[in-house]
Amino acid sequence: MPKRKRKDEDGLGSKEKGKSASSSSGSRVAAVLVAFRDGSSSGSSGSSGSSGSSGSSGSSSSSSSSSSSGSSKQTQASRKWTQQEDTLIRDAVAADGEWGWVKMGLQINRTGDQCMYRWRRVLDPTIQKRLKWTKEEDAKLLSIRGVHPYWGDKMVASMMPNRTPTQVHNRWWCKVNPVLRWGEWSEEEDQVVMEGRAFGLKWVVISEQNVCLRNRALIALRNRWDKLNRRRKREEKKRTKGIVVKNDSSTMKEVGSNNNFSLDSSIIRRLHGSL
Repeated sequence: MPKRKRKDEDGLGSKEKGKSASSSSGSRVAAVLVAFRDGSSSGSSGSSGSSGSSGSSGSSSSSSSSSSSGSSKQTQASRKWTQQEDTLIRDAVAADGEWGWVKMGLQINRTGDQCMYRWRRVLDPTIQKRLKWTKEEDAKLLSIRGVHPYWGDKMVASMMPNRTPTQVHNRWWCKVNPVLRWGEWSEEEDQVVMEGRAFGLKWVVISEQNVCLRNRALIALRNRWDKLNRRRKREEKKRTKGIVVKNDSSTMKEVGSNNNFSLDSSIIRRLHGSL
């Protein structure tokens, strides 16, 4: 009996040892899991932080590059042409002909299109600048447009020596086009033109937004606005001048009445002294 009891005690002891071992191993596993979870969370936070920082740095660099490119384009467009730039374009065209515009632009911080348009619209000596259109040129432009109504301005200008596409476009839409109206202006048209310019709208926008101005040339809109604006200024000047004249006349009347009163009093004093 005592031996069996001992065995039982030994069995109970072994069981308790197993439980303690399993509990210690479980605690170790739990600690490992916690450490792994903490490490993964810190790693994810670090990766997210690094990705966020890299993303922010990338976005900032892209925004800075886009802003710098936009500012450079804006400065190129707004910068006035200098005499040195014109001389470089003339020399390049004289040496190599009308090509290599991009190479020209790199030397003066301009685009190839800007150099090309500067030559073809301003610097080319064959262009007739500030010269009035002749009746023969108007008739030729009208005939070309009649035969080729779908041609662009560049194609039409190629048929007209010494004229640029811009000159052809402006002449067609400001004078020669037979659909343009040149008659009397209505009150509605005058009101629309004045209101549009009061809001700062462009002539093209004013013409497109109002049906009453259909087939009116843009130059006609500008000339009409100039005439109405001068008329309005003259009327305002007359009104202000009339007010000033009226005020001056009233003051003159007051001064005249005071002088008469002083004259009458002096005469009375003299008469009183003689008596």
